[in-house]
Amino acid sequence: MIYHFGEFRLDTSREELFCGTEVVDIEPLALSILKLLLENRDRLVTKTEIFDAVWNGRIVTEAALSTCIKSARRAVDDTGNKQAVVKTVHGKGFRWVAPVRVEERSAEPVQSAEVDLDVTEEQWIEASRRPTVAILPFDVIGVDPIATTLGQAIPHELIAEISRLRWIAVIARGSSFRFRSAQADLSEIRQKLGARYCLTGCVEVIGQHANVSVELSDTIDGDVIWADFFKASIEDIHSVRETIVAQVIFAIEVQIPLSEAAKARLRSPENIDVWAAYHLGLQSLYHFDKNENDRAIALFDKA
Repeated sequence: MIYHFGEFRLDTSREELFCGTEVVDIEPLALSILKLLLENRDRLVTKTEIFDAVWNGRIVTEAALSTCIKSARRAVDDTGNKQAVVKTVHGKGFRWVAPVRVEERSAEPVQSAEVDLDVTEEQWIEASRRPTVAILPFDVIGVDPIATTLGQAIPHELIAEISRLRWIAVIARGSSFRFRSAQADLSEIRQKLGARYCLTGCVEVIGQHANVSVELSDTIDGDVIWADFFKASIEDIHSVRETIVAQVIFAIEVQIPLSEAAKARLRSPENIDVWAAYHLGLQSLYHFDKNENDRAIALFDKA
């Protein structure tokens, strides 16, 4: 099924979102939410339904859902203020409001589920190890004591929260806090700390508002794989910290696996190890297609 709305179209058989002829870069969870809302565009979709359908009933926070909705809106050029595509029904859920044209997709030839990956120059050593992230203390613009507190407290809380995740390792505070975000040399951080990813940030307090920007970078090639900006009143500083930490953790859980899958695709088939096979399998699984499911099973069996 293909759903057309405005300049966009969502192809459910390919699990891809297009704007014109270009594929839109969108997280799998955000794409699943758009698909769910489109399929139920004639009614309100409750938060419980979204949790059940997208997260398979796993317990996730309201902040995680809000971040995912924000990503979904951003992908289709919508915002929480405009709500021209996805409307929030406060306390209940969300509803699709943009005009939609539905097109039946013709059947395509069945492709083999055999694992066949393009081979490029081998760059990704240590791929069998868990990815490691270094959280640096956030830079502080100005001398406001609240900004100084946030610049230390948020990275500290992020380290504590990430340490609870079993699939990723985080560098200890005593090691990562020797570096500073503004002068961060990603190659040096990779060499000295062994971190594959690095999270940096900046805090500025202007009047009664705190501005916090964060960036998640790949230390191998220096690319920024995710970034966001938060602005909030300092009256409820504890709530601000909790929200930022929750949304950064959610982004890490989405963006690093996507990055790992992209790296895994660069490995030759005979050199695919457990970690690479697992993430390639996940990526195929998220297409929700029979052929891709078969490919995912083959990769999980290999893992």
